[in-house]
Amino acid sequence: MNFWQQKILPASWRPKNTTHLWMCDDNEKNFAANPRVKWQGVDIQYKYNSDGFRTHEFSDFLNKQVNIALGCSHTEGLGLPIEHVWPSLIEKKLNTPLLNLGLGGGSSDTVARILTNISGLFQIQKVFILWPEKHRFECYDEENNKVYAVGPWSNKEDYFWNMSKANSLQRLARNQTIVNLLSKQYKFETVELLFEDVLKIITNDDPARDSKHYGMTPNIQISEWFISLIKQQ
Repeated sequence: MNFWQQKILPASWRPKNTTHLWMCDDNEKNFAANPRVKWQGVDIQYKYNSDGFRTHEFSDFLNKQVNIALGCSHTEGLGLPIEHVWPSLIEKKLNTPLLNLGLGGGSSDTVARILTNISGLFQIQKVFILWPEKHRFECYDEENNKVYAVGPWSNKEDYFWNMSKANSLQRLARNQTIVNLLSKQYKFETVELLFEDVLKIITNDDPARDSKHYGMTPNIQISEWFISLIKQQ
């Protein structure tokens, strides 16, 4: 399978059409080791659609006007109820359906691949991108017909060279160019932030339930930052 085909529903490594109370680092063991009072007794539902994304069903919005959010776990919203994640806050603010296509572990490859897939399937108005950390990338399992994420958690020596500063910068520039060309071809606006810039400005004094990701207050700040960028365009 060519994972970069246009006008196909994108591949995800998340479970399809399921609901979970815990996901990845947001698990019972980690929470028990570092409990936070504000999250005691709070149920977080990770509800994934038929294609493995924590968002609306794609079939409900084919050929309709939507906004799109792309990024990694900070976009998917690990450790948070979905209504408090920055894409949901933007959806409510703009009063336009928004498809949250963030994937935990995602890279700039993930952003460009998914946007390539969906361009032409929806009437995309705006694409909000929180570009993941540069050193991550994607690989493809031909035998099992799967795409998977590679990052610091991967311990294969074969991957290390592709995480170098030079390779990471080239990869990001390439994927940003792909996004730019798609925006011109399909006439949508892009609103972009680099995660490393967010880290410089927004602190995590209010963490999510997993203690690693941004909590409610930082997500409000990120959503407001994106909205301010719209006004500047």
